[in-house]
Amino acid sequence: MTRRRNFTVTLALAAPLLLAAGGACAQPAWPTDKPITMIVPFGAGGPADIYARAVGQQLSDSLKQPFVIENKPGAGAVIG
Repeated sequence: MTRRRNFTVTLALAAPLLLAAGGACAQPAWPTDKPITMIVPFGAGGPADIYARAVGQQLSDSLKQPFVIENKPGAGAVIG
């Protein structure tokens, strides 16, 4: 009975890994030519916007990919 339980536990732990690996094959090649959009859930000019622009600039330099910072204030910051 212990052997069967060990097999069941191993299968239960391995199944999500096998299912997650299948989705990676369907993804398009990266990096693409499209810019990456970073959504900031606060108004322009605030501390969150300034920080997002600094992080976006650093990521743009290191990934060689354009970043677009999009501010969407309102909705209690639930949008971003």
